[in-house]
Amino acid sequence: MVSIKRACQTTKWLQDEKPWRNLLENVEVSHQDQVWMGDITYVRLKHRFIYVALLMDVFTRMIRGWKLSQHLTQSLTLEPLEQALHDRVPEIHHSDQGVQYLSNAYISTLRRHGFISHWFPLLNKIRT
Repeated sequence: MVSIKRACQTTKWLQDEKPWRNLLENVEVSHQDQVWMGDITYVRLKHRFIYVALLMDVFTRMIRGWKLSQHLTQSLTLEPLEQALHDRVPEIHHSDQGVQYLSNAYISTLRRHGFISHWFPLLNKIRT
């Protein structure tokens, strides 16, 4: 008998469009809170998956915020961001630009902390 392993999707990207440029292309990370990176992965359990969203300081590798969930929802990425922003604010927030990182609540939280200014106008096109 052959066992078929089901894959777990963690991110949906917008087709052929990147809403903001890669700010890390020419950046040498040299200090704490310079760059935070957000990502989602999953842990395979016996009969299901559990999603894990992390927000990590790239320089120290310290996890600034995290959440576990059985569902891939907006709060999976938003709650780690809100946890992390209680104490510190990075210079650059980096993610894979999946739809979870483009939710209204996530973008609003970033705007309140002064992020959006360096993003391309494509973000406004996507949001309409």
